[in-house]
Amino acid sequence: MTNFRKVGDGYEDIVVEIAKSHGMQILSKNFRTRYAEIDIIVKDGDTIAFVEVKYRSSNISGNGFNAVNITKQKHISKCALAYISKEHLPLDNKYRFDVVAISKNKYKWMKNAFDFRIR
Repeated sequence: MTNFRKVGDGYEDIVVEIAKSHGMQILSKNFRTRYAEIDIIVKDGDTIAFVEVKYRSSNISGNGFNAVNITKQKHISKCALAYISKEHLPLDNKYRFDVVAISKNKYKWMKNAFDFRIR
Protein backbone atom coordinates (compact mmCIF):
# COMPACT_ATOMS: atom_id res chain seq x y z
CA MET A 1 0.00 0.00 0.00
CA THR A 2 1.28 3.48 -0.89
CA ASN A 3 1.91 5.94 1.92
CA PHE A 4 0.54 9.07 0.23
CA ARG A 5 1.76 11.38 3.01
CA LYS A 6 5.33 10.13 2.51
CA VAL A 7 5.05 10.53 -1.26
CA GLY A 8 3.65 14.05 -0.83
CA ASP A 9 6.44 15.01 1.58
CA GLY A 10 9.01 13.88 -0.97
CA TYR A 11 7.56 16.09 -3.68
CA GLU A 12 7.24 19.01 -1.26
CA ASP A 13 10.97 18.62 -0.50
CA ILE A 14 11.69 18.81 -4.23
CA VAL A 15 9.63 22.01 -4.50
CA VAL A 16 11.52 23.48 -1.52
CA GLU A 17 14.79 22.88 -3.41
CA ILE A 18 13.34 24.42 -6.59
CA ALA A 19 12.22 27.48 -4.60
CA LYS A 20 15.66 27.87 -3.04
CA SER A 21 17.33 27.56 -6.44
CA HIS A 22 15.17 30.49 -7.60
CA GLY A 23 16.26 32.63 -4.66
CA MET A 24 13.16 32.17 -2.55
CA GLN A 25 13.43 32.01 1.23
CA ILE A 26 11.56 29.16 2.92
CA LEU A 27 9.47 30.55 5.80
CA SER A 28 7.50 27.45 6.76
CA LYS A 29 6.65 23.95 5.61
CA ASN A 30 3.41 22.12 6.41
CA PHE A 31 1.80 24.97 8.34
CA ARG A 32 -1.39 23.45 9.79
CA THR A 33 -4.58 24.83 11.26
CA ARG A 34 -7.96 23.24 11.82
CA TYR A 35 -8.94 24.59 8.39
CA ALA A 36 -6.19 23.17 6.24
CA GLU A 37 -2.50 22.84 5.68
CA ILE A 38 -0.29 25.05 3.56
CA ASP A 39 2.45 22.91 2.07
CA ILE A 40 5.14 25.59 1.77
CA ILE A 41 5.33 29.29 2.59
CA VAL A 42 8.08 31.22 0.83
CA LYS A 43 9.31 34.77 0.55
CA ASP A 44 9.83 35.64 -3.11
CA GLY A 45 11.34 39.10 -3.22
CA ASP A 46 8.92 41.30 -1.31
CA THR A 47 6.01 38.86 -1.68
CA ILE A 48 4.98 36.03 0.61
CA ALA A 49 3.62 33.09 -1.35
CA PHE A 50 1.48 30.30 0.04
CA VAL A 51 2.34 27.27 -2.09
CA GLU A 52 0.15 24.21 -2.60
CA VAL A 53 1.96 21.19 -4.09
CA LYS A 54 -0.11 18.67 -6.03
CA TYR A 55 1.38 15.47 -7.43
CA ARG A 56 -0.46 13.29 -9.90
CA SER A 57 0.91 9.97 -11.17
CA SER A 58 -1.50 10.31 -14.11
CA ASN A 59 -4.06 12.77 -15.44
CA ILE A 60 -6.94 10.30 -15.22
CA SER A 61 -8.60 12.27 -12.43
CA GLY A 62 -7.39 15.66 -13.69
CA ASN A 63 -4.16 17.55 -13.23
CA GLY A 64 -2.83 19.04 -10.01
CA PHE A 65 -4.30 22.45 -10.76
CA ASN A 66 -7.82 21.00 -10.99
CA ALA A 67 -7.42 19.52 -7.50
CA VAL A 68 -7.23 22.99 -5.96
CA ASN A 69 -10.94 23.70 -6.28
CA ILE A 70 -12.92 26.57 -4.71
CA THR A 71 -13.39 24.73 -1.41
CA LYS A 72 -9.66 23.98 -1.16
CA GLN A 73 -8.89 27.62 -2.04
CA LYS A 74 -11.14 28.82 0.80
CA HIS A 75 -9.44 26.49 3.28
CA ILE A 76 -5.98 27.58 2.18
CA SER A 77 -7.05 31.24 2.41
CA LYS A 78 -8.23 30.78 6.01
CA CYS A 79 -5.00 28.98 6.85
CA ALA A 80 -3.00 31.83 5.28
CA LEU A 81 -4.85 34.33 7.49
CA ALA A 82 -3.92 32.25 10.53
CA TYR A 83 -0.26 32.32 9.47
CA ILE A 84 -0.35 36.09 8.90
CA SER A 85 -1.90 36.57 12.34
CA LYS A 86 0.48 34.15 14.08
CA GLU A 87 3.53 35.87 12.56
CA HIS A 88 2.09 39.38 13.18
CA LEU A 89 2.49 40.30 9.52
CA PRO A 90 0.85 43.44 8.13
CA LEU A 91 -2.26 42.83 6.05
CA ASP A 92 -0.97 45.23 3.41
CA ASN A 93 2.08 43.06 2.62
CA LYS A 94 2.18 41.49 -0.82
CA TYR A 95 0.73 37.97 -0.67
CA ARG A 96 -0.10 35.42 -3.34
CA PHE A 97 -1.30 31.85 -3.70
CA ASP A 98 0.74 29.54 -5.92
CA VAL A 99 0.13 25.98 -7.05
CA VAL A 100 2.87 23.62 -8.16
CA ALA A 101 1.56 20.70 -10.21
CA ILE A 102 3.89 17.72 -10.60
CA SER A 103 3.31 14.86 -12.99
CA LYS A 104 5.76 12.38 -14.51
CA ASN A 105 8.74 14.14 -12.87
CA LYS A 106 7.87 17.45 -14.54
CA TYR A 107 6.59 20.44 -12.65
CA LYS A 108 4.72 23.60 -13.47
CA TRP A 109 4.72 26.45 -10.94
CA MET A 110 1.72 28.71 -11.35
CA LYS A 111 2.18 31.98 -9.49
CA ASN A 112 -1.02 33.79 -8.50
CA ALA A 113 -2.97 30.59 -9.20
CA PHE A 114 -5.99 31.92 -7.31
CA ASP A 115 -7.19 34.93 -5.35
CA PHE A 116 -7.83 35.12 -1.64
CA ARG A 117 -11.21 33.52 -0.90
CA ILE A 118 -13.22 33.51 2.29
CA ARG A 119 -16.78 33.23 0.98
